[in-house]
Amino acid sequence: MYVLKIPGLPSTTALRARQNVRDIAEDRFPGLGDTAARVTAELVSHALHYTPRAGEISVSVDVSDCGVRIEVHDPGVPQSTCAARDFALVSQLAATAGAQRLAEGGHMSWAEIRPAPLEGA
Repeated sequence: MYVLKIPGLPSTTALRARQNVRDIAEDRFPGLGDTAARVTAELVSHALHYTPRAGEISVSVDVSDCGVRIEVHDPGVPQSTCAARDFALVSQLAATAGAQRLAEGGHMSWAEIRPAPLEGA
């Protein structure tokens, strides 16, 4: 698992996270990097909206034989009405996605991206 901790500064956070996740996904699943980057950008943008300027988000990437799981942890707690709207693109691109409040405080959103099945498989 790869973990990237980033201060809650919008100008650089989404770009750094997107580039790192793209490279990790593309290395294991050629052609999946751009989708992973778009999903990461959406999840990070959502997290930044609820993170105080002095706060920190973390992006975790877990690569398995099935695909890539991206998790974004932030110290904020979004309102449920915003969360559904913010996840529209993520839901279109990911095989599964979700969000939850954490018992220790904060919020986690995640998405799992899978490569397209091979033809004839």
